Amino acid sequence: MIYHIAIIDDDQFDRTLISNYINDFFNKHEFKLSIIEIDDPKKLDLESIALLDIVFLDIEFPNYNGINFAKHLYAKFPRTKLVFISNQNELIYEASKVNFYDFIRKSKIHEEINDTLLRITSELNQIIILHRADEDRKVFMKDIIWIEVFGNYINFYTSYGKFSERNTLKNIQKELPSSNFKKINKAFIINMDHIESLSKDSVVLSNGDSVLINCRNISQLKKEILQYIERDSWL
Repeated sequence: MIYHIAIIDDDQFDRTLISNYINDFFNKHEFKLSIIEIDDPKKLDLESIALLDIVFLDIEFPNYNGINFAKHLYAKFPRTKLVFISNQNELIYEASKVNFYDFIRKSKIHEEINDTLLRITSELNQIIILHRADEDRKVFMKDIIWIEVFGNYINFYTSYGKFSERNTLKNIQKELPSSNFKKINKAFIINMDHIESLSKDSVVLSNGDSVLINCRNISQLKKEILQYIERDSWL
């Protein structure tokens, strides 16, 4: 999984400082990262916002209020993790009008940002327990490549091999993050982070498996897959 992050702050020094802390955290945990720095929320178009996992947002801008942008962001993209970051601690009361993930004080950024990033990445990197013979194994959601229905069982094809358990696809789908897991026919769910290529009626995944696309609105599904592939190549 590649994490897409935007830092929106009109102060160049603060943007660089925040970026350095984020890069240090992601390097330490060996997570892939794509990060952009912007000095004005109005410069971020809707198409770019749709790609973001996390937004670090200052509140006060010249002639603009970051909270108004935050309201717009949440209304359109409620899954994006919004983190306010400000020198003015008292603004947390105004910020509470918006559904945000966290509020970081710039004066305490060195103490607070790692905890925020750890909680966010833990949520996005959810773990599922899978079964194989006498083995129970914790597997990161990101390491599940694809899933298939096989009779009364569900087969999980992962970076660690194949696991099977008695379950239904409907139950499993409830546990999966909808942002990157896509049901492409009645029996298959794929992790779009593992797509290597897309053809007329199938996708080839990172383990070499080719999975058939078959649904009522195949053109819309392929469009969503292509948009997601473009997302992971976005810088």
